[in-house]
Amino acid sequence: MGVESLTRTVDVDPDLNEIWENPPKHLIANDLSIRFAGQQRVVPNTNAIGIFGAQKGDESKGTWSYRYSHLRPAGGVAIRAGGPGAGHMIRPENESEEVGFRMLPTSIDDGWVKIAGRGELVVPELVINEMQILKRLGYNPTPKNIMIDGAAFLAWDAHIQRDIAEEKSRGKDAIGTTKSGVGPAASDYTARVGLRMDCLLKTKQETERLVQDEVERQNRILTSLPSEFNLDPNETLEKFKEWVKILGPYIGNTYPVVTRALKENGNLIFEGAQAFGISLDTGFRGSVTSTDSGPGSFTRRYRTSENRLGWRIGVLKLVPTCVGNHVIHSPLSQEHQEPLYLRTEERGRPEAGTVSGRRRKYYWLSVPEICAAIETYNLNALVLAKVDAVDTLPEIRFGVEYVFPDGYTTTDYDPDDPRMLDERTRMNTLKLDGWKTSTAGLNTFEDAPRQLRAAVATLEHLTNLPIVAIGTGPAFHEAIYAQNSPFNVG
Repeated sequence: MGVESLTRTVDVDPDLNEIWENPPKHLIANDLSIRFAGQQRVVPNTNAIGIFGAQKGDESKGTWSYRYSHLRPAGGVAIRAGGPGAGHMIRPENESEEVGFRMLPTSIDDGWVKIAGRGELVVPELVINEMQILKRLGYNPTPKNIMIDGAAFLAWDAHIQRDIAEEKSRGKDAIGTTKSGVGPAASDYTARVGLRMDCLLKTKQETERLVQDEVERQNRILTSLPSEFNLDPNETLEKFKEWVKILGPYIGNTYPVVTRALKENGNLIFEGAQAFGISLDTGFRGSVTSTDSGPGSFTRRYRTSENRLGWRIGVLKLVPTCVGNHVIHSPLSQEHQEPLYLRTEERGRPEAGTVSGRRRKYYWLSVPEICAAIETYNLNALVLAKVDAVDTLPEIRFGVEYVFPDGYTTTDYDPDDPRMLDERTRMNTLKLDGWKTSTAGLNTFEDAPRQLRAAVATLEHLTNLPIVAIGTGPAFHEAIYAQNSPFNVG
């Protein structure tokens, strides 16, 4: 729809024309002058990619973030969202074991600036630990390639202890939290209390006062829960001093770095945490995370549009999994689940939560859930992960519509509809043949089993989006890329 400006329909004061054509120097604060800013449009950066979970987590988002970055060793900017409740596992090239990251993005190459971004719930000890992981892998973490935004929220022992106490107090109504402090930290963030990471840049006196006040506030909460844990002011202050010494040089304003990469066609990754089906506003109440898993958590905090991300990728699995107390409308039978557990262990990546270590539950893919993720997150492509994990299944099923207890059917994904919470609600499924042969390490779609190619074509038809890459194993090279895939730089 074209929109005509009012000033195009009337004569404009010639003095105004002169100002816009030849702006006085005192109007130009920096290189983004008034005239330049006025000409800006949201032009997609085709080198910028957002990677989001399109189901209920565990889709290997970190692996795809790593693959995208490792294919571009010259570097770029990578930013992580969420908090410590989401762990992203990767197997670096030439490594036999996987490593996990809960704070930093998985773009581990030194050329990439790894950012714990605005609004992320940052646990200082985890950041320090992940910097040690990078060193063990032969990388050189420095303030030039690791940044922590000062506006990131500081999550620490107090939040973890509150999380443990709150979950214990729920008894049989426990929600399945990872007990990593995410809920209490997100509550403090929303209530505008607690500390941000830039508190570690304050003067010594200011830091001591902030820590003293925060310890008193957190102890009052812990006592009311109740919790046997009590924070010691002196021990806490010493811990904060250690964080100042180690992390202080890494803390700063990441806004210029991120926006410059976005607007100047630089390489950029936004690595989403958790997934659409468990995000705070799009999952089922009682089984959601406490943070936003979508592009909005990035775009709002960096004052930009999701359309700046030239690629907005939804990652999903043919047979999804989830950890915790989730509403499942298309569960797999135990007969189907056991072979899957055995297969994933055989492939060196058993289906267990990265943070909690709990065994994941399998369910048949829900097309309405994925279509809702596509519309909500404005996705423009899909990635299919871990197809080798389902090689042993005799069949694959896609849930295509919900069936309520009264017989009513719908293709609408609406977690706020009370009928969706009824344990009798199920899904009608579309049955496809399995392939019963190994796809491990495949690199070309033409070599994939006919049944897998049929499943991919069916999923593309049902979602009306292209699948641009397929994961056939945890190793860096175990993937199939479409010719126009953002992962294909060859």
